[in-house]
Amino acid sequence: MSGPKDSRISLEEMRRREMERRRREELERKRREAERRRLEEEARRKRVKDLQDSIACSSRELDTALGCGREQLSGLKKKIAEFGVAPTAEYQKLTRDVEEVAQEIVTVRARDAATENEQPLRDILADFQKVSDKFRRVLDDTPRVLASITAAYTEKLTSEIAELAASLAEEEKRRREAAKEEQIRKAEREIRERDEKLRQEREAALSEISEMETLFRKTVSGREAPSEVQDEIDALESMLRAAEKGGHNAEYLRSFAAISLAPRLSAIGKKLADYENLKRDYGILSDEYLAVCQEAGVAPKTFPVSKTSLNFMKAEIDVIQQTLAKRDAERYISNAINEVMEEMGYRLMGGLRERPAGIVKSGLYRFNDSTAVSVTYDSNGDMCMELGALDTEDREPDVQEAASLKRDMESFCAGYRRIREKLAEKGLVIHEGIELPPDTEYAQVFNLSDYDVADADYREAEQNRNRSISVTGQENALRHLSYDGEQ
Repeated sequence: MSGPKDSRISLEEMRRREMERRRREELERKRREAERRRLEEEARRKRVKDLQDSIACSSRELDTALGCGREQLSGLKKKIAEFGVAPTAEYQKLTRDVEEVAQEIVTVRARDAATENEQPLRDILADFQKVSDKFRRVLDDTPRVLASITAAYTEKLTSEIAELAASLAEEEKRRREAAKEEQIRKAEREIRERDEKLRQEREAALSEISEMETLFRKTVSGREAPSEVQDEIDALESMLRAAEKGGHNAEYLRSFAAISLAPRLSAIGKKLADYENLKRDYGILSDEYLAVCQEAGVAPKTFPVSKTSLNFMKAEIDVIQQTLAKRDAERYISNAINEVMEEMGYRLMGGLRERPAGIVKSGLYRFNDSTAVSVTYDSNGDMCMELGALDTEDREPDVQEAASLKRDMESFCAGYRRIREKLAEKGLVIHEGIELPPDTEYAQVFNLSDYDVADADYREAEQNRNRSISVTGQENALRHLSYDGEQ
């Protein structure tokens, strides 16, 4: 029985699992390599970001310290105006030193802190530290400058008292001088106590805000934030700057810290943590998605970092993996058919030049000098084997040729059974299908013009056709001669 054969073929379950395991192991290796490169780059960027954040923090701290220094100079200047004395040498030196430090801050800040190189950033941070230490030493002279102004004021008052004492009695002079000196001491003491109290209260409030700012920097440092959270971070940073430079009293600053800063800082920290978890999951899934796209030769789509994107990527990965599994199975089946047909001695002549939709494999295998076996396999797993004559044009076989093809079909039956056995040895399960018996009804002619075959095969088919035409013509002539002789 060797008429057209129509059956289903698929991968053996054990072989399909082995192929699936190997493919997943390769994908996992690629994903881990991509993850390793991504983590190394993120670590370097984090170090650079930390240095840039430290430089920015040092710059802000120097701005704050410079503002405090200038406030102290302003206070000393008011003292000079209040006391009506000339600026002392100590005051002038302090003024020059403060402005010198301010210029050094400008110089250091002008350097490029946006570079991605770590060493220049470390150098800038070290220079900021040097300027900070110098400015701290400059401000340590403030008590001595205040003492010099007080001394000048005392000297002035003493001079004034001396002038008055000349017109008064010696005893009145001493009394007035003592009274003035006591008044001076009391005024200085009250001024110092009042200023110190206000300074301590404001510094305590600013310290509380500074602690919140430190926590804020620690919370956002080196962490990527989505645009909506970054807007909240920028708004909170503006609020911190306004609080530090606004000159508000201690009571306002404490209320501001408790009511405005603390709740916002807590909310931002939670949102950043949620985003980092989402980004980590996105990175892992994205690496897997890129790996399967590369394996399948598919251009990967771009997905934003979001929970919805995770679901989309999972769905894409499932679809691509199913496609890969189906592709691998089809390739294996096609190669197995070629190998078995070659082993059986059926040489592959070629395949259809234009395969119909859904056909995975088409092959024409030489059976004998004038016939071949056509094998087709589609995407549904259906396989069909048909035997036919060879020619270079479309035609139907004549009666004699159909009878010859029937005999070839009968000869192919044993070969077909052996083909099935060899395919089974390669892990291909051939399910029960339609096996039609040899019959002239199924005789057909394959047009080699429809196949991508070698020139030698094509010329051989033309020669066979010409010989067949010649033999047929001679037989017809002999029949005519026989008929005339009888008459």
